[in-house]
Amino acid sequence: MRDGFVSDVHGASESLERAIYVLQKAGYDRLWFLGDLVADYPPDPAETWKCIKILKDASATCILGNHDVVSYLMKDYPLKWFEEYMERAKPLVRENGSVYAHMGPGWPITKDNIPSAKYISTKEIAAKEFLKSEFDIAFLGHNHEPRIFGMDGTDVRFLETGEMKLDRKTRWIVNVGAIAYSRDSTPEISYALFDHITRKLTVFRG
Repeated sequence: MRDGFVSDVHGASESLERAIYVLQKAGYDRLWFLGDLVADYPPDPAETWKCIKILKDASATCILGNHDVVSYLMKDYPLKWFEEYMERAKPLVRENGSVYAHMGPGWPITKDNIPSAKYISTKEIAAKEFLKSEFDIAFLGHNHEPRIFGMDGTDVRFLETGEMKLDRKTRWIVNVGAIAYSRDSTPEISYALFDHITRKLTVFRG
């Protein structure tokens, strides 16, 4: 089983299409969208609708993001198609030891509530998440930069992204990065592919 991941699109429909095209060529069985769909700087219904259609055409499973909920509560998109998207998108998904979420493995987002939580951006914050929640691998967005944390016993390690094998003896937090507004040293978009059989993770840039 191979999962493709995109996150934090913020209405960047062309970049989303490019990322999905690359992932399709690499080959995936399922596509996950890990939250923050809306164009909200400022609201842009046309681009947001394009992103919803792209994800729907790709049969993506969609997770709610904090910006999606803010736009919903502020009524930036008082439209039926956005209401339907918000009903369809999930707070988070737990499956066979894996967690698919936006902010964190223990932070489900609903259309009426956004958890107050920090970014999982340091080893210290990651260590707390490993202790709070039960999971083998958590796939996340929200940070706008790809990061991988591994915990083996009580040792938490920050690992460089790229292409690597995630061993089964270690628990993992994988942030797949963002399609829009990259916050690391490169402005290139970031997205990922994970093979649950071989345990190979690939983080793509650009």
